[in-house]
Amino acid sequence: MSTRSSSSSGACHSSSVSGSTGSPSFSPGEAVESAFFAISVYDDDGRMVAVNKRAAELLGYDREELLRHDVGAFTEGGFDRTRLASRDMREGVRLVQGKDGSRTPVAFVVAPATLSGLPYFVAVWWRIAEDDPRASSAA
Repeated sequence: MSTRSSSSSGACHSSSVSGSTGSPSFSPGEAVESAFFAISVYDDDGRMVAVNKRAAELLGYDREELLRHDVGAFTEGGFDRTRLASRDMREGVRLVQGKDGSRTPVAFVVAPATLSGLPYFVAVWWRIAEDDPRASSAA
């Protein structure tokens, strides 16, 4: 069984009921777009090529603005291309700067990915409380 609904923006959302359990199934794109976590994709020059709604909200930009910048424009210390050369997964804590100048500590995981046959990096990041012990190590 499948259901479709239209939002006021004209976007269609669909879900289907799978098997006998009656649990809905959703597309991975819908899960990424509505995730609690910020998700951004960038190339090996640091150019942002995709972001989800949460990433735009945390930084205070709309998507089109974000996609005109490289990832280093929002992080203390900029973009370190040498760290990406290893193509290893990495994680840590950084300060990100929003459009309004506010600085927010975030935890992140970045991993290489091949999308449409090309190499990219996918970052998943989330805001941490300023009193979180990890926040003091944010740079």
